[in-house]
Parts: sequence; C-alpha cells; structure tokens
Amino acid sequence: MRIWIVTNVDLGRAQGLRASGIQNCQTAMALADRGHSVCLWIAGDREEPRRFLAESLGRPLPPGLHLLPFERSGERGDKKTPFATPAQRIWNAARAWRRVGFPDVVISRSPRVLSQLRASRVLPSRTRLLLEYQHPEWALLWRGWRASHPGRKLRSCVKRLGALRDRENDWLRSADGVLYAARAHEALLERAGFDGPTQPLASSCPPPGRGPAADESVYDLGYMGSLEPGYGLETLLEAMTKLDAATLRIAGAGPPAFVEALERQIRERGLGDRVHRGPRVDPAQVRGLMQTCRLGVVPLSARHGPEKRKWASPLNLFEWMAAGVPVLASRVASVAQHVEDGRDALLFAPDSAADLARAAAQLLADESLCAALSARGRELGEAHSYPERARRIEEFCQGLVRG
Repeated sequence: MRIWIVTNVDLGRAQGLRASGIQNCQTAMALADRGHSVCLWIAGDREEPRRFLAESLGRPLPPGLHLLPFERSGERGDKKTPFATPAQRIWNAARAWRRVGFPDVVISRSPRVLSQLRASRVLPSRTRLLLEYQHPEWALLWRGWRASHPGRKLRSCVKRLGALRDRENDWLRSADGVLYAARAHEALLERAGFDGPTQPLASSCPPPGRGPAADESVYDLGYMGSLEPGYGLETLLEAMTKLDAATLRIAGAGPPAFVEALERQIRERGLGDRVHRGPRVDPAQVRGLMQTCRLGVVPLSARHGPEKRKWASPLNLFEWMAAGVPVLASRVASVAQHVEDGRDALLFAPDSAADLARAAAQLLADESLCAALSARGRELGEAHSYPERARRIEEFCQGLVRG
C-alpha cells in the first residue's frame, strides 16, 4: 500500500523528538519495513533529516520511507497543518504524489487534517482516511483559548468549549476508520455519532531485549521522560524522602522554569546525594539507561489535564516493560486499562507519596515478585512492539481499502 502519515513531527526542537514524534517515526519505519511505501510529513528546519532520525532512533531508515518537510500554517489559536488553505492543499498533495503516488490510506492524529483533505478533493475517491485518535484537540485548544482570554465569564467559556467540541465532532466524521489510544475515546466516538470501524491501538516501543543483570543495576528507581507538570515528579521526590538510602535516576527535559523548580525541590528535601538528574537521551539510548535501574516508575498525576491520565496510552509504561525492568505506576485510567495490579506491574494511588514509597519498598525487598513482573513485562512489551503495531495498522487499513 501507499500510505501518507500526516503529522506534526517536529525535527527542529532543541529538546529533541517528543514522545508522539517518536511514535509516528517508528510507526512509519515499521510500516515501510513491511513493504509499504510511506510518506511521513515532518516539520522543523533541519539539515539531513534522514541522518538525524537514523542517529536518534538507532537504526537506518528503510528505503520505503519518504520524508516530506512542510511549513506549518493555520489560523491563530488552531492546530497548524500542511493543508490550511486551498493553495497549500494542492501544493503539498502534489509534492506527495510525485514522491510516492496517490495514497491508498492517509493516517493522521488530527481530525482537522482529515476534514481538510476530505473537503479539498485533492485525493482520489478510493483513498481511505484513518484517524489515529490521541488527545482530543478541543481540550488543548480550549485551554489555549482560556489562557489568551483571561477574565471571561463562565457562560462564555462553556459556549466556546461546546463550539470546539461540535466542530471536532464534524471533523471526526470525515474519517473512514478510527484507531484510538484509550477506552475513554469510546465515549467521544459515540457522542460524535461515528459509526465506522474502530479498534484500540496503544502506544508501542522497540521489541524487548534482555533484562538487566543484578550487578548492572546502578540505581534503585528510575524515571525517564518529560519533566513537566502532570507527570507526578513532585510525588516521586516526596516518596524518596520516605525511602532511606534508595537512589533515583531522572533523565529528561522540560520547560526551564519547571526544571529549576525540580532541582530546588531536590536540594530542599536533602536528596542531592541520592537523586541523580541527567539530560534527556536519544531514543536509541533509553533502553540501556533504563536497564541501569532496578525499578521503573510511571508516576502520572491525577490533578492535571486529562490528556495523560485519561486519553493517553503511556509510552514509558511499555518501554520499561520491554526493557525487562519491573514497573511501579500510578493507578490512573490510562495505565490501569493496560495492566493488572500485582501481575503486570505494581500500582499505587496517584499523587500519594506514601503509597508510592510503600510499593517501592515492597518491590525492592521481594526479588521473586520483581522477577515475575519482569517476565510478564517483556510479554507485554512484545505485544506492544513497533512491528506488532505496524501489523495491526496494516490489517486495519487493508480492511478499510477492501471495504
């Protein structure tokens, strides 16, 4: 098949690829590995993008993967796409036609992109539009609108939220099929009146490798990922004060103000000799760093926006599992829908430092439970590997094309 993946993979970020960008790139590569001709839309001004991705992801890009740079555009306060105006739709579609030909399937995480393509008539009627539903755009756009319109009355805010939801529901019905990240999306699809084929599709990771040997573990706990509000890092640091002598490795990047506040909390809690914070590393290096930790922690908060705790499919959860590292995770919906407590991972109450510390102490003292969680984690890592993800997308797309 010829597949266009239209997404905002930004190669120009100083902090490196976002988790969503890694997912899109790895998915595109896995589909190309299966013999499909894939066009991946990328943003950001970077020289030699193929070389950059190959070095970041730790493997050469397959010949069937074609990168198509574009400049993001669109109305202020709305999602930017390659198809914001009629002229851009024709120009960008023509560039992709010349590269890989007319698509059999277009995959996007944005309902807006699919609605723009559906209305533009730049694609043949046989092309199927597939939405990979992640965070609802209306939730992100509404918070941005609230931030830029302070002091608005409640009635005005509710009206704006309803308008954004209704608009996205109209866009969503442009899709021929939907792959969704979390069970919470099922209610969104029902409210939108979408009656096409759907299927859950969780986040993925590289296939499992060997687990860490006991003498390779340098740190007791590890956190790898974004350093931002909503990821539960404050709770993790508070839990460390209750774990005498335990060590923690933190690797990641985030907004400077939050990172500075995080470092200040480490000093104020007297954790400077037990918490080791380092910069983010390329995706190709993550697994090796994870395997220096006895336990992996996914401490998502239940206090912040719903994207991570409700509509997400946590990438780090499966990365730790595939690395063979036992996982401690907060019992938010986005985690609990994938794992069974005590069998696949050990769950703790979100935002509870005491419960996190209790679960960590239990695992650190129970080698047999760690071994069982590690073995089961590798099984789940295999079920959520990029090759398996590509196979599932391929089967779904083939059903759309035949239908």
